[in-house]
Amino acid sequence: MNVVDETAIGGAAREFPPTRWTLILSSRNGAEPRRRALEELLAAYWKPLYFYVRRKGRTIEAAKDVIQDFCAHLLERGFLERVDPEKGTFRSYLRASMDHFLVNQHEAASALKRGGGVRTVPLDVDVAERQMAGSPEGAEAAYDREWAVGVMERAIAALRAEFAKGLRKGPVE
Repeated sequence: MNVVDETAIGGAAREFPPTRWTLILSSRNGAEPRRRALEELLAAYWKPLYFYVRRKGRTIEAAKDVIQDFCAHLLERGFLERVDPEKGTFRSYLRASMDHFLVNQHEAASALKRGGGVRTVPLDVDVAERQMAGSPEGAEAAYDREWAVGVMERAIAALRAEFAKGLRKGPVE
C-alpha cells in the first residue's frame, strides 16, 4: 500500500514548494543553482523594488536604470552568500540593500546597457506605473504592499499550474 504524507492544508507534502530561504540556501550549491535562485528572486522582487525606488523620488527612466543596475550588482557581488535567515526577513534585507545601493550610487555613473550579454528580468514598467498611480502610500508601504501582491499572484499561478497538470482537483461537493 502506497501512503502519501499529507500536509495540514491538503496535498502531498512532497509537492509543497520550497520556501524562499530554502531557495536562497540551495543557491550556495554552485553557479547554476545560484543563477536560478537569483533569476527567480529578482523576477519576484523587481516590482516592489521599483515601487520603492519610484517613491524615493526617482523618475521612471532613472528607476528602470536603478533596478537594472541593482540586479547586476547583486549578480556580481555574491549577494545570496551573505544573506542569513537568522538576521531577519529576506525582503527587509533586500530593501536595506537597495537603500545602501542608492546611497552609494553616483548620479554621474553611466547606466548599464540593457541586455549586454546578461540575462535580464523583464520589467513591465508601463503596467507598474499604472498600478502605482492608484496607490498613494509612501516608499516602504508601497514596497510591502507590492511584495504581498506578488506573493499572492505567484501562489495563484502555482495553483493554476497544479490544476492544469492534474495535481489538484476541484472542491469536493
